[in-house]
Amino acid sequence: MNTKKKELTENLLVIDDEQEILKSLNRQFRRRYNVHLAGSADEGCRILCEEPIQVIISDQRMPGLTGTEFFHKIKTEHPDAIRLILTAYADIEAVIAAINQGNVFRYLQKPWDPELLDSVVSEAFRHYWLINGNRKLMQELKETNEILRGEIGKKEQAQRELCQHRDSLERIVRERTESLSRSNAMLYQEIEGHRQTAAELRTAKERADSANRAKSEFLAHMSHELRTPLNGILGYAQILKKDRSLSESQRAGIEIIERSGNHLLNLLNDILDLSKIEAGKMELNPMPLAFPPFLKGICEMVSIRAQEKGLVFRHEISPALPYAVLADEQRLGQVLLNLLNNAIKFTDAGSVIFRVQPLETERKDNFSPVRFQVKDTGLGIPEDQLEDVFSPFRQVGSHMHKTKGTGLGLTISRNLVRLMGGEISVRSELKKGSVFFFDLKLPETSDPAEIKYKADKGTVLGFQGQKRRILVVDDKKENRSLISDMLSPLGFEILEAENGREGVAKTLEFMPDLIFMDLIMPVMDGFAAAERIRQRKEIAQPCIIALSADIFDEARNKSLAAGCDDYVSKPFVMDKILEKMRKHLHLEWIYEENMPDPENAGRISANIIPPPADILADLKKMAEMGDIGALRDKSGEMLAGDAQFIPFAKEIRRLTKSFEIDRIQQLLEKCGSV
Repeated sequence: MNTKKKELTENLLVIDDEQEILKSLNRQFRRRYNVHLAGSADEGCRILCEEPIQVIISDQRMPGLTGTEFFHKIKTEHPDAIRLILTAYADIEAVIAAINQGNVFRYLQKPWDPELLDSVVSEAFRHYWLINGNRKLMQELKETNEILRGEIGKKEQAQRELCQHRDSLERIVRERTESLSRSNAMLYQEIEGHRQTAAELRTAKERADSANRAKSEFLAHMSHELRTPLNGILGYAQILKKDRSLSESQRAGIEIIERSGNHLLNLLNDILDLSKIEAGKMELNPMPLAFPPFLKGICEMVSIRAQEKGLVFRHEISPALPYAVLADEQRLGQVLLNLLNNAIKFTDAGSVIFRVQPLETERKDNFSPVRFQVKDTGLGIPEDQLEDVFSPFRQVGSHMHKTKGTGLGLTISRNLVRLMGGEISVRSELKKGSVFFFDLKLPETSDPAEIKYKADKGTVLGFQGQKRRILVVDDKKENRSLISDMLSPLGFEILEAENGREGVAKTLEFMPDLIFMDLIMPVMDGFAAAERIRQRKEIAQPCIIALSADIFDEARNKSLAAGCDDYVSKPFVMDKILEKMRKHLHLEWIYEENMPDPENAGRISANIIPPPADILADLKKMAEMGDIGALRDKSGEMLAGDAQFIPFAKEIRRLTKSFEIDRIQQLLEKCGSV
């Protein structure tokens, strides 16, 4: 009696690795069905072996077996159970594959409509009992046929009994035929329902694709509109910083303008990077990189901020690291600066340690395993919030530390490291500090000539050789003026055009050596102008460098396909413009330090009095170590001391602001020989 009652119970099995979803579904169905909950596919298999399950609701993406794999596994052993998939997975092809491979009855998407889900589950139970009833009826029909054949075989059976059995058989066949017709009609309706669901999924996918395209177009437009004025702000800040006639207060104001502009640019880049990551369009550009000098530059950028906050910044760069590696300098630097700046931001006292060392593992295929680690003595992160730090727009910690940034830095950094083949990990203890680290396998390159040129020799004053003619094509006068103001003092002849058509005409008339071509312009855009110029085979082809506020790869690739030789995104750094010109025009720059005053060469300015020998010795040690922060602090002490050494201290302090270690050492050597 009890066994029969158990078989008639409607049993619903729910499988999902998220407890909240299991609890929600249990609350929805426990009053109508006998609900069995499983947190994994393996647990679901166990319940199927113990309970007569009629309907199964399973998540698609789970640890271990996916929903499709689970349904495929049980298809032979439990063919009667009706299968439903409930998932947030929106790939239409994957959904159709799941329906076919796992013999799935219906697909539902998270978040679900409770009423729709309730209707589908009710329909699934009805379908189960219908199919099960049909199977029993077919079995009864088979048994009846066997009896009929046996009775017909009996020659002694009376004609009356034969007619009775025949009538009975006809009646049963008629009933079964009607039942099968009804079942076929219902199955046809189910097939039509599946087709409608597939059509709805295709429509949903098309709408999602359209929304993504609209978002990309909006971000591209926003980026262009913000980068164009930022190009003028940051560009003229670079020019004005080189003006030595400025007072300290004026120079400080320009630095504030530059920092503010860079902060706005970083916020914009974070949003665009996240958009690229979400769209799967983030790509790396590995190039030969001088690894130790690159790491030293990172340390120099961070040490100033640490000094300003009163923190001890220590870097431990292993001498066993390879000198030349293949890496995306921009993206690797972005990750390291984000981790280091976060460490400084969330550390109020103590130290920040940057450690880079090779891993003690066997090198394979010329790959060098390297560990990057940032350790601080800051606030620490609660254990339950360790994963939250990698979530977009989430910032943990006290309110006073959440005032800057978008909350995207660690999200972007984790995805960039994953693109590089690593994974960022974190260990933290409240009020003691945190350690962020990741490992990368960096390909080594043995040819030092592959390492890209670094223009780090001081201020460029001009170039050697014949005069070069530069054409700037841009519809914004401020952009044309910026490049003109950057390059005219270096001895270049600058021509300007305000659209692509005028740019083509001036190219044919004046034959420039190099063209800076904006891409988005009225009358004729930069793409068409570059194609027109490349089609004129009768002229000496100039180098064309595309300048655009569009940083997406589509614009870069399209400009190169149109005939441009290179691409620079706005706002640009003057050093990058000069490096592109050096590369394509094969220029040799004349630097400020290469043009000494013949009358003053080897001598110190008359108003600079060197300090005592012990102070000079200390300063030399600091310069040899490249400790900009210590040099700045020491010169600050001298400014508050003996008045006769103030000119000397001011000169040291001026050189530290531009990180001119070589000139500091030259000055100290000259002072030591006086």
